[in-house]
Amino acid sequence: MAYDQTIPATGHSASEDYSTIRGNFAQLQSSFSINHTPLGSGGGTEGYHTKIYMPLAISDPNLASPASSIYLKTVSAASQLFFQNGNSSTNVVQLTGSILLETGNDGQGGVYSVFQTPWAIKIFIGQTASFSGSRNFTLSGSQTFGSNIYTSLATPFGSGPIAVAFSPNGSLKTFNMQTAGNAPVRWFVMTT
Repeated sequence: MAYDQTIPATGHSASEDYSTIRGNFAQLQSSFSINHTPLGSGGGTEGYHTKIYMPLAISDPNLASPASSIYLKTVSAASQLFFQNGNSSTNVVQLTGSILLETGNDGQGGVYSVFQTPWAIKIFIGQTASFSGSRNFTLSGSQTFGSNIYTSLATPFGSGPIAVAFSPNGSLKTFNMQTAGNAPVRWFVMTT
């Protein structure tokens, strides 16, 4: 039965519209249960969200302060979750997805990619060509490691264990690696 917002009708007693009122309550429970823990289910979670459905926003809501909002917008053909605090477009933060900033080469036959998280953390991921000894690498793109390197690591792979030393230069686009054998190296840097 569809919800009937005209019930109870003017001038009717509850007994006259009893079945329609019960139908309305059943419809409310059915609609509410689509993304909430059903009323009457017990356990202290009645009314909690089980999931949230949101239509895509055309633009940022720009609500009057102090209101904030969580909403969806399309980024590169995918729905992404955003948070806006107040009515300023400068207070918009993308909460999901990562952004590919660039891909390039390291000047020595290797490749890399740089991603940025919604929290402005840059993640550099790369792989060198096989080499041994000490070698300097320079990233071909415009992204630099920055001044706040949180972590960096390098893992050689190939035939047998090989030791590696990895030293990214924060303010530049260069890094040095040293290996004790001939193998390609996968590397990772997290920075802001």
